[in-house]
Amino acid sequence: MRRSGLVFAASAVLVGALLGWLVSGYVRTPEPPQAVRPLAGVPLMSHTGETIRVDDYRGKLLVLVFGCVSCWEAGRSVLDELADALQRLHGRTDEVQVLVVSTDPQRDEPGWLAGYVMAFGPRFVSVVGSPEVIRRVAAFGLTPGDPDAAPVMVLDQRGHLRLLFPFRISAPSLAEDLAALLRPVRS
Repeated sequence: MRRSGLVFAASAVLVGALLGWLVSGYVRTPEPPQAVRPLAGVPLMSHTGETIRVDDYRGKLLVLVFGCVSCWEAGRSVLDELADALQRLHGRTDEVQVLVVSTDPQRDEPGWLAGYVMAFGPRFVSVVGSPEVIRRVAAFGLTPGDPDAAPVMVLDQRGHLRLLFPFRISAPSLAEDLAALLRPVRS
């Protein structure tokens, strides 16, 4: 009786291994996605007329907010939520930079835009997106100015896209996501 149980168990293990080998030939583990570095090298124009690039902020988390700032409805905006989220990072705000990218430079007059954006704090910088920037943003399926789309990107310290999130996100949720990205990466 004992011997037949042992033979049965050995047979089951052998059949399981054979089935696993056969299935593995048809089911592949997906390859990790290539690192996506949106807007790498693309020049952006700050409100002062200075040319800046996403790569200028390597070493920091970079939050890119896209849209027609003058079109955003009154009330609590994504910029309010971002300012609140940065306060929740408890002293790590210097590791985060927010770029507010206007996709409608005709409406978002640079002087007005700068004053509006800087009111949210020193980590906020306003820039104007060129047609190339808007085209690249649209390639991610983002529709700047559409509050139901995902017009906010978070790039990690190496410039890789890590998060896309909706315009209407809560500060606690955003702060939690940013804090997770600020933790040291284990190799």
